[in-house]
Amino acid sequence: MMLDPESYISHLNDTSLDGLIKERNLVIHRLNHYEKHKGNADEFDLYPAPEKVYEWNNIILMKLTNMIIEKHGE
Repeated sequence: MMLDPESYISHLNDTSLDGLIKERNLVIHRLNHYEKHKGNADEFDLYPAPEKVYEWNNIILMKLTNMIIEKHGE
């Protein structure tokens, strides 16, 4: 089960800059995977829907990027 973006980000508050960059790269990988394979999904119900997970991952990426910018400035 995937956490909503706010919960996901709250778990990263004390993460180092290197950890945030690794997490960002993982989210980018998930986004790229969805974009490459979105037409190949099986025809059964998933919760949350792949489209929702894609949306959440984009929100997470935005928030992670902001966290990285803030940590980099410290």
